[in-house]
Amino acid sequence: MKENKINLINYINMNLNESLLVLEWRNSKSVRKQMDNPDIISKEKHFKFLNYLHNNKKKIYFLVKRNDEYIGCINYQDIYDNDKAELGLFINPKMQGKGIGTLLIKLIEDYAVENLGLQFLVLKVRRDNNQAIKLYKKQSYLQYSIDKNFLYMKKKLSEDVIE
Repeated sequence: MKENKINLINYINMNLNESLLVLEWRNSKSVRKQMDNPDIISKEKHFKFLNYLHNNKKKIYFLVKRNDEYIGCINYQDIYDNDKAELGLFINPKMQGKGIGTLLIKLIEDYAVENLGLQFLVLKVRRDNNQAIKLYKKQSYLQYSIDKNFLYMKKKLSEDVIE
């Protein structure tokens, strides 16, 4: 069995082709319909966002490469020291339904603990995104709130943490 070599490419270090690939994925119907903002993002707006990330310490975005294949993107928003962050992810549209979500969540959790020292991860997921909700529940994320559009979930990453 081939070993998986995982490379996390920070959005601020992506080359032009990688940046355009992320934009293409983000604007695909299957991805954008699940986003907070489901609108198509212009190239100008995308590059403005990438530039914004250079000076923002509360957000980190990665393009994930497994072996020679780009498989998805993961991110952390609203990062608070030694406490929590909101996670986000999307999968290469051509690879959806192939177990990539489980791998991306594991990468998010491992990086959160090992590199950011976080104790909790929170997320919001569209209420009609049953596949994602099932995945998060399988990974021990618990619902703590709900509104018209979203379900809010969280997970304690460290057993030492008292909620």
